[in-house]
Amino acid sequence: MRRAEATALLAVAALGTTSAVARLRAMASLSPPDLAFFHQATWSAARGDGFTQTALEFDAGTLFGSIHLSLIRAVWVPLYAALPAVETLIALQGIALTAGTAAAVAASRPRSHDRTPWILLAGLSPGALALGACDLRPLTFLVPAVVLTAAGLVRRRPLLTGLGVLGALLAREEAWMVLAALLPLAILQRTWRGPALLIAGIASSLALPRVIWGHGGNIAANTDLPGTLDALLSGQRPWIRWPVELYFAGRVLLAAWPAVLCPELLVPALAGWAYISIFSQLEPAAPQHGGLHYLSVVVPLVLAAAAIGLGRLVDRYPTRQRTLLAAALGGLVFSIPEATTAARWVVRTLQPTPLQATVQQLRASPGGVLTISSAAPLLSGRQTLRIQGHFAPTPERITTVATEVDHALLYAERPPDGPPADEWDRWQNALPEAGLEVQAIEEGVAVWGRSPD
Repeated sequence: MRRAEATALLAVAALGTTSAVARLRAMASLSPPDLAFFHQATWSAARGDGFTQTALEFDAGTLFGSIHLSLIRAVWVPLYAALPAVETLIALQGIALTAGTAAAVAASRPRSHDRTPWILLAGLSPGALALGACDLRPLTFLVPAVVLTAAGLVRRRPLLTGLGVLGALLAREEAWMVLAALLPLAILQRTWRGPALLIAGIASSLALPRVIWGHGGNIAANTDLPGTLDALLSGQRPWIRWPVELYFAGRVLLAAWPAVLCPELLVPALAGWAYISIFSQLEPAAPQHGGLHYLSVVVPLVLAAAAIGLGRLVDRYPTRQRTLLAAALGGLVFSIPEATTAARWVVRTLQPTPLQATVQQLRASPGGVLTISSAAPLLSGRQTLRIQGHFAPTPERITTVATEVDHALLYAERPPDGPPADEWDRWQNALPEAGLEVQAIEEGVAVWGRSPD
């Protein structure tokens, strides 16, 4: 690998890691309960206790009994055991989505060429940066795996294709959808090994959940497609649910403009993105929204198409290579929102608020914790973690939880009358009865701890 390529990869990895970890430390996670779930389960597995967790009571938490089938969760346990901290997992995803994707894109070009522009085009794209800092989501690991599969196909390297397919299978049960989108690219290569490996991967992805669960995926983006289509045609539902989705799609596509020269990947990507934007019944798939990770099924197709398209462009006009590469990298101006957001997270991490400092202190304290959602990821490395709002707050359950925990972070101000106020009153009674008292109030959050006896 050339020095410039290695430097670019290191820079991209540093940016991806810094952005992801800063977001965690700034307590700005997209879905704190889900991140706490993944970390606590990994923490338990590293200790030999299986993937048990208490963060989300509706999920069994086991590797095969969870809502999704993500075998990558078992793969990252040894790394976590060596460096046991939630930051380890966050950094892993940040590196995988930026430097990992960039390295996979570089594999689509011969080593004799300077692949630095391809590394920057993929690793600094809005899609890679946004997904790299998207908490901890096994689905996002589809991105580098699918890009590597595409690189193996276009280079006619069965080993790369096989490794990419394996990585996709480990990510989540939806891998078959994205791998199937690579079939047009595979067929156009006029060789049998690549398509054979791809078809084997698709078949395996379809078979795995059925062998383990007895059925396919547990969650669908749309459970009533005819009804949604009827609502769209009758004007009862807008074609674009969330303008923020269209805005982000535009930025990702403009940053990857060479993809127009690889229609065999761009067309499936656009079709998938349109389906998510128009027909999905889930939350918005865009930055700062909980559904961002759904784009992991389309972003790798866009990035792979951009890499292949750029290669075709410079191969067709070798005398204009510098101009074309500069124009391609100029598209990264559309990544400025991700860069500025990451900078804000870094500032918030370097200048922690009193609540952030308190949470960091509680991380080293043993015992169970009851907490508001935003602090849950940083406090999830323990046997008992309860997240307010993620279990039924019946009087009996509140009494039980109060006896399980040694620390609690709850809002200090009583909500308006109604169920939230009733729950608040119950905690004010149950926690003191269990031996806890308010030790501080930071930014409107009461910090409870057991009184020393």
